[in-house]
Amino acid sequence: MSPVQGIRTPRGVLYRIGRLPDPSAFPPWHVQGHGRFDDPQRHAVVRLRVMPRQRWLDLRAPATREVLRTELAATLLTLGFSDLDLGHVLGSAQALTQAISRWAHEQGYAGLAYPSRLDAKVTLWALFEGAAFASIGEPEPITPDDPDLAATARLYGLLV
Repeated sequence: MSPVQGIRTPRGVLYRIGRLPDPSAFPPWHVQGHGRFDDPQRHAVVRLRVMPRQRWLDLRAPATREVLRTELAATLLTLGFSDLDLGHVLGSAQALTQAISRWAHEQGYAGLAYPSRLDAKVTLWALFEGAAFASIGEPEPITPDDPDLAATARLYGLLV
């Protein structure tokens, strides 16, 4: 079995959307892992800098998915998948992505990197509880006239 592919800690600034008063805080346990509709008035964006020397799983790498095929074989079969491909990782099978993150956390990863399902050139980061990072600046409320929100909505043909 080939080793999973790691990735270096991101050097740039990451953005996180979360709840006020501290959008960098992890949500309470009773709402984690459940699909839900949130009140958009409680959300803000915060910039983060991730601390170095942490382990990150790279789900973009075929070598990683190859290892996960073996490690999560029983889960894949239970969920009705005969194989694991990038489409499954980016799809709507929440039980699969939760199994992947559980496995990664148990292996000591601080989080994982994966491609956006809307633009494969964009890398998204999932930081697990316990990952070391620092907030940069103050949280900024997300408002309907936010230029970044407007640009993203235009890019994907959405109305705000």
